[in-house]
Amino acid sequence: MEYSLSKVLFLTVGYATSIPEVEVVFPYEPQHDDELRLNVGDVITNVNTLETGWYRGSLGNVSGVFPDNFVKYRIGRLWFRR
Repeated sequence: MEYSLSKVLFLTVGYATSIPEVEVVFPYEPQHDDELRLNVGDVITNVNTLETGWYRGSLGNVSGVFPDNFVKYRIGRLWFRR
């Protein structure tokens, strides 16, 4: 059986508005000043949900927003893609 991230979060912790960390799977060039530049393999910490499709997090000492479909999520030792 395959689970989406939303199903896994619901099954494990109910509704979650924050995720400890995500890993970038696609590069992303910022379109606005408040967006993060993403490189494959980057790990973003302190991730919080914003509006649909966007998250805010920290990459090193820089905080900003990024699209949620460019990353995979870790819950325990398992990784999930949205």
